[in-house]
Amino acid sequence: MKVRVIRIQNLNSLRGELMELRLDAPPLEGAGVFLICGPTGSGKSTLLDAMTLALYGRAARYGAAQPTEMMSRHTAESLAEVEFEAGGRQLRATWRLRRARGRADGNLQNAKRQLADVETGEVLAERADEVSRWVEELTGLDLARFLKSVLLAQGDFAAFLKAKPAERADLLERVTGTAIYSDLSRLAHEICGEKAAEVQGEKVRLGALECWSDEERQQREQMLAGQLESLNQAEKAAEKAQAAWREATQLREAREQWLRRSEQREVRRRERVEMDATLARLSEEHRAAGRGMEEAELAYAEREPIWQEAAQVEERLAEMERQLRREREDFRQSKAEEQQVRQQASLEESRLKEVQALAAKGADWLAAHAGDAALDGRIKAARIALKAWREADAEERELQRRRVEGEESAEKIAQLEEECGRLQAAQEELQSQRQRAIQAAAAAAEKVVAQRELVARARAVASYEEVRETLQDGEPCPLCGAEEHPFCTAEGAPEQRQLETALQLLKRWEVEDAKTRRADAESLQALARGETALTAVRHQRDEAKKQRAKSRPPEAEAMQAAAEAVRRCALAFSTALEGRSDGETAWSDLAVADHALEESDARARAYAEQRQRAAERQTELAQRSGVVTVFQEKLVRLSQRLKDIEEQGRQRAQRVTEQEARRRALLGEATLAEDRETHRCRRQQARDTAEKAAQQLQRTQNQRQSVESALHQLTEQMAELEQKLADRPVVTIEDERAAEAAAKVAARQVQELAQQLGALRREVEADGERRARAKAARESLDGAEAELRRWDRLRELIGSADGAKFSRFAQSLTLKQLIRLANDHLRTLAPRYRLKAQEGADLDLSIVDLYQAAVERPMESLSGGESFLASLALALGLSELASRHHPIESLFIDEGFGTLDGETLEIAITALENLRSRGKMIGLISHVEPLRERLRAQVRVLREGGGESRIEVAG
Repeated sequence: MKVRVIRIQNLNSLRGELMELRLDAPPLEGAGVFLICGPTGSGKSTLLDAMTLALYGRAARYGAAQPTEMMSRHTAESLAEVEFEAGGRQLRATWRLRRARGRADGNLQNAKRQLADVETGEVLAERADEVSRWVEELTGLDLARFLKSVLLAQGDFAAFLKAKPAERADLLERVTGTAIYSDLSRLAHEICGEKAAEVQGEKVRLGALECWSDEERQQREQMLAGQLESLNQAEKAAEKAQAAWREATQLREAREQWLRRSEQREVRRRERVEMDATLARLSEEHRAAGRGMEEAELAYAEREPIWQEAAQVEERLAEMERQLRREREDFRQSKAEEQQVRQQASLEESRLKEVQALAAKGADWLAAHAGDAALDGRIKAARIALKAWREADAEERELQRRRVEGEESAEKIAQLEEECGRLQAAQEELQSQRQRAIQAAAAAAEKVVAQRELVARARAVASYEEVRETLQDGEPCPLCGAEEHPFCTAEGAPEQRQLETALQLLKRWEVEDAKTRRADAESLQALARGETALTAVRHQRDEAKKQRAKSRPPEAEAMQAAAEAVRRCALAFSTALEGRSDGETAWSDLAVADHALEESDARARAYAEQRQRAAERQTELAQRSGVVTVFQEKLVRLSQRLKDIEEQGRQRAQRVTEQEARRRALLGEATLAEDRETHRCRRQQARDTAEKAAQQLQRTQNQRQSVESALHQLTEQMAELEQKLADRPVVTIEDERAAEAAAKVAARQVQELAQQLGALRREVEADGERRARAKAARESLDGAEAELRRWDRLRELIGSADGAKFSRFAQSLTLKQLIRLANDHLRTLAPRYRLKAQEGADLDLSIVDLYQAAVERPMESLSGGESFLASLALALGLSELASRHHPIESLFIDEGFGTLDGETLEIAITALENLRSRGKMIGLISHVEPLRERLRAQVRVLREGGGESRIEVAG
């Protein structure tokens, strides 16, 4: 067995994530000897407990106690798993413990165990007892032997060395597993007692058997022979009476049978006469049926040509029917198509009429509003004129605004009486306004010229109306050359009147514009005068400033003169504004003209829309007219096709009628299949009739032959019965009953004698059985006494009530073997010493000091280090002894290496390392510092906070 991997989770102080210790991977794999080290209580021994948990479900240190206490506190799951090699297989043993619901405060569940093949993944066992059994079978080690061959504890062997012989026997028995010898010793003692009890029991059973004496048995046998002879005689008499009864019964039954056969023969004779008559009638019917069958066959053969012709007729009729169906389907589809086309044509005609109605209504409307056609050009010209007037009006309003600003400036100039400095600003403002007024007047003049041109064009457009009145249908227009004049009527009188009103307003506007221009000119003149006055005021102000120093009155006069000049300028502005008021009336009339133009524009748009719709309707009319024409042409073609189909149908129906007449002439009203079936049935019926007649004739002939045979048989039977009854008395029923009674009496006598004989025979047989049992009992007693003597001898050799006799003998042999194996290791560990069993003492050990002339010394004379080496040699020897049938390749020693000095420790370690050549890997559990320095391959159990530890591998 070789341990490869150990996995631990939440066992004692090894708490937290799953910890894995791989002994099959560097640095431990090639070390030979490695150290398991760590502080006291850190969890070193927990590694060993995990191995026994996984393999045997028990913790090494807990003994028979439950291992559940090994679960780390405040955890919900624990795991111990070992991968090992045994029997050429790599196996994995798992022990797992969980709490309910995966909570740390849950109840503990039953531990789960499993054994699986690592390479194939096959689960070999899952029940706890099965896992232990598999492990024992594969490794050859139960838990006790595992603890003494794989896990070696130093304390056990120190006790072994220092124990007394009786205590050493118990220790050796537990260590080597030799308890079986004590059991054998006790068992030999117990079985010897049991054998003695068996001998006494056999004697009691033999004494309980009572057998007859030889004289009594001979007398009983003679009585049995006499009874047997009487029984034989009675049986013979009974057989004679039984034979007489049987003979009487047979004679009576034979007489009765002869009478029954006679009656049956008469019945058969009458049946034979009747059957002869029936045979004659059936023969005639058979001949008639034959003639009918021949006639039916002939009639069937004569119908065959008719059926061939009828088949051809029906084929032609079927083809005509298929053609008729196709033509009907074609007619139906054409009819449906015609109906659909008619519906579509009707729908298109309805839509055409609707479009025509709409087109007529649109034409009427266009005719009624023909005058609106020319509104578009006149409206455009009027709009251009109105736009120009509006622009002029806007400029005029700007000029008015500027005039208002001029008045405000005049007021400001008036205020220059108190503030001469403001007069300069007012004067500059007036100049600026004057310049703008001049520019506005020029722009207004230009716009009036433009409006005059527009009015001239409007007049030219109006002159078109005079030309339109001279147009005639069919003659070209002198302006556009068109021969159609849809808008030559004078229906546009209202629009003409509106245009004339606009023109009149335009004329008035021109007059008012002239007035405005004159007023503007006067305003400009007034502005010039005001500017002159302002210049004078400035001059007077300057003069006043010059004279201010000389006298105050001249300055007052200058200020008064300036004020007068300002008033004159304001008066000039007022005159200009009064002239402009006359133009306001013209502007109100212009608003009326603008409203009239908007109405004309709306009517022109309506006319254009109606004209567009009329054109669209004309296009739609042309399209729908074409569609209706197409539908009408299609209807004509469909109608002609329907007529053709109807004509073809009438012709084909005539041909069908002719063929059906021919078929009726051939077959009548029946179809070909019906006529063929009718004649076939007639022929078959004739055949069946002939066959039935032949069968009935044959049956009757067979029955006639059977009757004849029965008559012959009855005659023979009657002859035999007559021969049997010849020369025999007539036996009545009373004779038969008397014979029966005599036979029954004889049978009762035989039965009584047989019962007496059976009782006597059973007594003799019972005595024989008792004699046989007594013989067997004597033989059994002899055998039991011989067995008792053998077990008594064995008890004398090895047996004892406490089992010590044979156990001591076996343990002495085992101890000698153990000492031999231990001395092999002691030669390396301590060459000075050898272990030896003391002669003449049970299980007592001594030490041989080779350095002191091989003197024997008691074990107590060894020092602590020497005792440890001797104990280690015994431990290694015991491991070999326990694993003699199953090699142990992994060894874990929990020894006290602290008792050794440096040199001895080096020798011990070297000796353990040499075991590597035997294929062993040894793990030492110790916290001795020199070992940590000596062994580089280490498994360190490091203590962390909170009572937890972790595993670290170092190489």
